[in-house]
Amino acid sequence: MFRIFFADLVRMLQPPTTIKLAEEELEQAKRELLRSHSSQEYAHHMANYHSERIERLTEFIKKQKA
Repeated sequence: MFRIFFADLVRMLQPPTTIKLAEEELEQAKRELLRSHSSQEYAHHMANYHSERIERLTEFIKKQKA
């Protein structure tokens, strides 16, 4: 029992391998890409919303002045 505990402790204290570091960095890059896509999607929809709002308000003002 103590031997297993000690082996686990040694394993936890060892620095990660280069492969492990690369895998962690890859997963982080995937998460950041997903966040970027989500932000891009949001920005695209907000730009469309504001463009349509500008068109609607411009038409409203034109009709009110006529």
